[in-house]
Amino acid sequence: MTSDTQQENKRSPAELVRLVREWFRLYEVKKIDEHNAMIHPDARAVYPEMLYTDPENSMGIEGLTKTLESDEKAFVDLHMRIDRMWAIDNTVFVEGFFIGSKLSGALSKIAKASINKVPFLHRIEVQNRKIKLVHSYYDTALFYQIQLGLEGPTMESPMPPWMMALAAESPSSSSS
Repeated sequence: MTSDTQQENKRSPAELVRLVREWFRLYEVKKIDEHNAMIHPDARAVYPEMLYTDPENSMGIEGLTKTLESDEKAFVDLHMRIDRMWAIDNTVFVEGFFIGSKLSGALSKIAKASINKVPFLHRIEVQNRKIKLVHSYYDTALFYQIQLGLEGPTMESPMPPWMMALAAESPSSSSS
């Protein structure tokens, strides 16, 4: 156990839960700069969509902040209903639903529907009062294919058309 982890372990579970709840609140009220300031510089994130091409895939702080900002634009009224939060050591588990009904950009052009309610579980590690790891678990088939009516990934084509459309729409795709 590192000294940073030992320091976080000294924080009460309630304090860690409050910190993560505030991080989610800032995202929901669109205070993105304040939200992003709570992310550790060495942060890593794992989303189910990333695992289509490599089960070991993850992204750093730049990818995490760009993904959150892109999601904010694509899912206009997306919010997270948090049903339960609990902390063990320096890790906070968050259980709830992504809920929304308005899409914009590339998704709005190719989706057959826009209403979504998807259960999620996040495992979030905290270090130095900042978000160090976000590992998200949710059913991408329920969300993208069933609720939004989008084409899903296959073995032959692990990057589905909607993911390619979002990537093409991203400001970072033109600089790569």
